Amino acid sequence: MAIHREYWTFNPKWLEYVKNTWVPNLEGDGRVQQIKTETPESTEFKERARQAFEARGVQFKTVKTYLSIQIPKDGQGYDDGYPHIHYPLDAMTLVHYLQTGDKPAPLHIINTGTVIEEVIPEQGMTVFMPNNLEHGVLKNGGTQDRIQLIATALR
Repeated sequence: MAIHREYWTFNPKWLEYVKNTWVPNLEGDGRVQQIKTETPESTEFKERARQAFEARGVQFKTVKTYLSIQIPKDGQGYDDGYPHIHYPLDAMTLVHYLQTGDKPAPLHIINTGTVIEEVIPEQGMTVFMPNNLEHGVLKNGGTQDRIQLIATALR
């Protein structure tokens, strides 16, 4: 299996933190924003991510964290910028789902152009994947934002 899933207790403070901290871009569609200011919520999430990486045996020097919002969009297929991989390739990323929306947009794990696994986001689910793993997120066809926190363990 290319990914690992675990379930964390849902923390409504983290959801409110993302909603209150998110800065929409000019197009209004957002996606991912690095967390650069420490707050109690961001520090708590970063520490939880560190513990999770350590528990999985992931070696790292630092952890970077991000806010992420996927807004609803018309159409089929992958959202803008997908499928893709993350850099640096030797890092590990986790995605912690806070709000999946009313029609959760699936995460596809891809190998040589073929979807080998589909993940349907659930509130509290945390998905770990190596940065060199190709993946795609389908467009959010619902009416509510999909909101998550992301952490990357860097060597």
